[in-house]
Amino acid sequence: MPAVLAGFTFHEGRHTHRTWLADDGITDVARAARLGHNLPGMADVYEHVTPAMKQRVT
Repeated sequence: MPAVLAGFTFHEGRHTHRTWLADDGITDVARAARLGHNLPGMADVYEHVTPAMKQRVT
């Protein structure tokens, strides 16, 4: 699939969206439902730790 913006693909948008949902405190089950994930472990693929997340746990 071609980039939506230069250097930014649709797939990268899914990663960003799931990470933002996690950062906003949305539960895992709700994040999975939002993106249509049915397989366990998809969070390991789609979510990334943001600086704000790191700050809250330290």
